[in-house]
Amino acid sequence: MSTPARQKFKLPSREVTGRRILESLFAVAHRRLTSSEVARFIGSSEPYASACLGILEELKLVDVSPLGFQAIPLVTEDLRKLNIDKRYLILSRYAMRYKPFVEFLALIHKGYLVDEAATKVNVIYSLGVGDQFVEKNLLELAVCTHLVRQIDGAYGLNLVIEELPPDYIDRLREATKGEVQAQLFIRERLGDDAYQYLGGEQVEDFAHALIEFRKTPRDAITAAGRAVEDFLRTVAAAKGAQDYATCNGLVEVSNRMRSESPPLLLPGHVARTHFVGMIRNPGGGHGKDKETLERWAVSPEAALEVILVGLSCVRSVYAYMFEAAQVL
Repeated sequence: MSTPARQKFKLPSREVTGRRILESLFAVAHRRLTSSEVARFIGSSEPYASACLGILEELKLVDVSPLGFQAIPLVTEDLRKLNIDKRYLILSRYAMRYKPFVEFLALIHKGYLVDEAATKVNVIYSLGVGDQFVEKNLLELAVCTHLVRQIDGAYGLNLVIEELPPDYIDRLREATKGEVQAQLFIRERLGDDAYQYLGGEQVEDFAHALIEFRKTPRDAITAAGRAVEDFLRTVAAAKGAQDYATCNGLVEVSNRMRSESPPLLLPGHVARTHFVGMIRNPGGGHGKDKETLERWAVSPEAALEVILVGLSCVRSVYAYMFEAAQVL
């Protein structure tokens, strides 16, 4: 089996502080700035400011053009509202969507020392810098976002909420806590290789589903189903010989993958995709049932089942396609 292509990541070869990363983000929340203007704003050299902006670009918090850097619209308003000591809430949510950072936290959570975790992350993701820069910058990011704290000389995850803040800060804090737990759960369920292969948007869909399935089970089913379908389309494009552009939905994609010669999926894979797809249609994507002309009520339990089956489907298909292993 061929090795799948993976996303490319890169960290700067310069140590920066979390405070200045946040100040750089605050600077470009007002308007598009050049790296030299950001350097003046944060009181640093231009290479230092460029390193801060490079990290923000990796986290997809800034839009980059020949004219400079600007914070993405989704965070601009919150950045202007939050006091200086609460801005880390924005950074933490986006850091938890950055796969090398998630891997770093997962390894710390498993008991590895910080330098060991950094080396392993650098080997896995080939970040283009020395291990010491991976260690310093990821640890600084983890500490400044309050996701890691030092206890008796060692570092561990910090998921405790110690105070009751105002409403919108409370929502951001709770969302961050849920995002950390969801991302680590997804990584553990999929395993290292399948998690690294899964696209960023698919990871976000699964995380959204895990965070929201109790409150909005219908939306959770839609998100999980979309993640599985997008994953299968990516695999089919890499491995298949047929045209998948005409396939309408998860069930049709999996059926066509099964019809390839040799088949890309086994019956056990197809059964899982059909389960997710058949629940997704009445439970999330479609309206009234064709026979009863009534909409299905959707429970959180049904949504959670779809999420878990979807994750196991991704893990199983990845193992079969890229590792020649049959894993349920």
